[in-house]
Amino acid sequence: MGLGGGSYCSRMIFNSPDASWGSCKAGNCKSCAVKVLSGEPDHRDSALSTLEREEQRLMCPCVSRATGDHLVLDI
Repeated sequence: MGLGGGSYCSRMIFNSPDASWGSCKAGNCKSCAVKVLSGEPDHRDSALSTLEREEQRLMCPCVSRATGDHLVLDI
């Protein structure tokens, strides 16, 4: 799905406005955190701990992006 520069979270909220996660939409609350299955995230949030960032197992898609060509999330 091409997002045209928008975040994954904003696209998902647009397609599913009743979603209860991602309430802050600024990377501060961790309510949208999802499991990373493949690829490497570019963490732009302030919610994940240093350890969570280093482990590369979670990502806050409201503000974070992929660092490479692909990123597979458990959504």
